[in-house]
Amino acid sequence: MELQKSELAVILLLLLSTLAVGFVYLAATPSSLIPSAKTSHDGSVTIEGTLLHKETTYTGKHVLMTVKTIDGPIAVFIPANSDCYSTASKVEPGAILLITGKEQEYNGEPEIVASAIQIKL
Repeated sequence: MELQKSELAVILLLLLSTLAVGFVYLAATPSSLIPSAKTSHDGSVTIEGTLLHKETTYTGKHVLMTVKTIDGPIAVFIPANSDCYSTASKVEPGAILLITGKEQEYNGEPEIVASAIQIKL
Protein backbone atom coordinates (compact mmCIF):
# COMPACT_ATOMS: atom_id res chain seq x y z
CA MET A 1 0.00 0.00 0.00
CA GLU A 2 1.45 3.29 -1.10
CA LEU A 3 0.62 6.58 0.63
CA GLN A 4 -0.52 9.63 -1.29
CA LYS A 5 1.35 12.94 -0.93
CA SER A 6 -1.51 14.44 1.05
CA GLU A 7 -1.48 11.49 3.48
CA LEU A 8 2.28 11.83 3.96
CA ALA A 9 1.85 15.55 4.58
CA VAL A 10 -0.79 14.87 7.26
CA ILE A 11 1.43 12.30 8.98
CA LEU A 12 4.38 14.71 8.90
CA LEU A 13 2.24 17.52 10.34
CA LEU A 14 1.00 15.25 13.14
CA LEU A 15 4.56 14.23 13.98
CA LEU A 16 5.80 17.82 14.02
CA SER A 17 2.82 18.93 16.12
CA THR A 18 3.49 16.18 18.65
CA LEU A 19 7.15 17.17 18.86
CA ALA A 20 6.24 20.85 19.29
CA VAL A 21 3.80 20.09 22.12
CA GLY A 22 6.42 17.92 23.84
CA PHE A 23 9.03 20.66 23.54
CA VAL A 24 6.68 23.30 24.96
CA TYR A 25 5.78 21.00 27.85
CA LEU A 26 9.43 20.36 28.72
CA ALA A 27 10.38 24.01 28.32
CA ALA A 28 7.51 25.19 30.52
CA THR A 29 8.12 22.64 33.29
CA PRO A 30 10.04 24.34 36.09
CA SER A 31 13.42 22.82 36.85
CA SER A 32 12.86 23.44 40.55
CA LEU A 33 9.88 23.32 42.88
CA ILE A 34 11.28 26.48 44.49
CA PRO A 35 11.54 29.27 41.88
CA SER A 36 14.24 31.30 43.67
CA ALA A 37 16.44 28.25 44.41
CA LYS A 38 19.77 28.14 42.64
CA THR A 39 20.29 24.74 41.03
CA SER A 40 23.81 23.37 40.65
CA HIS A 41 25.16 20.94 38.06
CA ASP A 42 24.81 18.00 40.47
CA GLY A 43 21.10 18.66 40.94
CA SER A 44 21.30 20.15 44.42
CA VAL A 45 19.56 23.43 45.20
CA THR A 46 20.56 26.35 47.39
CA ILE A 47 18.18 28.73 49.13
CA GLU A 48 18.69 31.72 51.39
CA GLY A 49 16.25 32.69 54.09
CA THR A 50 15.45 33.42 57.70
CA LEU A 51 14.88 30.56 60.13
CA LEU A 52 11.29 30.84 61.39
CA HIS A 53 10.88 27.59 63.31
CA LYS A 54 12.95 24.58 64.31
CA GLU A 55 12.04 21.31 66.01
CA THR A 56 13.53 17.88 66.55
CA THR A 57 11.59 14.76 65.62
CA TYR A 58 10.70 12.39 68.44
CA THR A 59 11.62 9.19 66.66
CA GLY A 60 14.84 9.84 64.78
CA LYS A 61 16.16 13.00 66.38
CA HIS A 62 16.18 14.61 62.94
CA VAL A 63 15.79 18.39 62.69
CA LEU A 64 12.86 20.01 60.89
CA MET A 65 13.09 23.69 59.96
CA THR A 66 10.85 26.24 58.35
CA VAL A 67 12.81 28.88 56.46
CA LYS A 68 11.26 32.10 55.13
CA THR A 69 12.41 32.78 51.55
CA ILE A 70 11.23 35.21 48.89
CA ASP A 71 9.00 32.36 47.65
CA GLY A 72 7.43 31.93 51.07
CA PRO A 73 8.14 29.39 53.80
CA ILE A 74 10.13 26.30 52.79
CA ALA A 75 10.44 23.10 54.82
CA VAL A 76 13.96 21.83 55.44
CA PHE A 77 14.73 18.33 56.71
CA ILE A 78 18.09 17.59 58.32
CA PRO A 79 18.74 13.87 58.95
CA ALA A 80 20.48 13.04 62.23
CA ASN A 81 23.39 11.50 60.29
CA SER A 82 23.89 14.59 58.09
CA ASP A 83 27.16 16.54 58.09
CA CYS A 84 25.18 19.70 58.82
CA TYR A 85 23.26 18.27 61.80
CA SER A 86 25.39 20.01 64.45
CA THR A 87 24.92 23.41 62.77
CA ALA A 88 21.18 22.79 62.46
CA SER A 89 20.95 21.83 66.14
CA LYS A 90 22.65 25.03 67.33
CA VAL A 91 21.05 27.66 65.10
CA GLU A 92 18.22 29.78 66.54
CA PRO A 93 15.14 31.32 64.88
CA GLY A 94 15.91 34.67 63.27
CA ALA A 95 19.23 33.51 61.83
CA ILE A 96 19.81 34.04 58.13
CA LEU A 97 20.81 30.76 56.52
CA LEU A 98 22.21 29.53 53.23
CA ILE A 99 20.98 25.94 52.81
CA THR A 100 22.05 23.46 50.14
CA GLY A 101 20.50 20.06 49.57
CA LYS A 102 18.32 17.84 47.45
CA GLU A 103 14.86 19.06 46.59
CA GLN A 104 11.86 16.79 46.99
CA GLU A 105 8.12 17.00 47.44
CA TYR A 106 6.70 16.01 50.83
CA ASN A 107 2.93 15.98 51.42
CA GLY A 108 2.49 18.00 48.22
CA GLU A 109 4.87 20.77 49.30
CA PRO A 110 8.49 21.46 48.36
CA GLU A 111 11.09 20.38 50.89
CA ILE A 112 14.88 20.43 50.96
CA VAL A 113 16.87 17.58 52.50
CA ALA A 114 19.86 19.61 53.67
CA SER A 115 23.44 18.56 53.06
CA ALA A 116 25.04 21.90 54.02
CA ILE A 117 23.94 24.83 56.17
CA GLN A 118 25.82 28.10 56.42
CA ILE A 119 24.89 30.82 58.91
CA LYS A 120 25.17 34.24 57.27
CA LEU A 121 26.36 37.12 59.40
